[in-house]
Amino acid sequence: LQQNGELFAMGDDTFGQCGNGFVREPRGTKFEVTKLQEPRKVELPENQKVSRIFSKSDQNVILTEKNEAFVFGKN
Repeated sequence: LQQNGELFAMGDDTFGQCGNGFVREPRGTKFEVTKLQEPRKVELPENQKVSRIFSKSDQNVILTEKNEAFVFGKN
């Protein structure tokens, strides 16, 4: 999280936990492991700024300056 409210993520993104798109696999298939090797900016609607991050394992929750919550990962 940058001081200006921009958020960057890297690492295991197999379940979309880096906030870089929606991932859904059909039942009965394996997820393809996806890793982000370099930090990538998490794009939010209307260029909102992040004020807080809550993270655990395969899921992340962020709060914006407008007090809106966004959840991403293995929900």
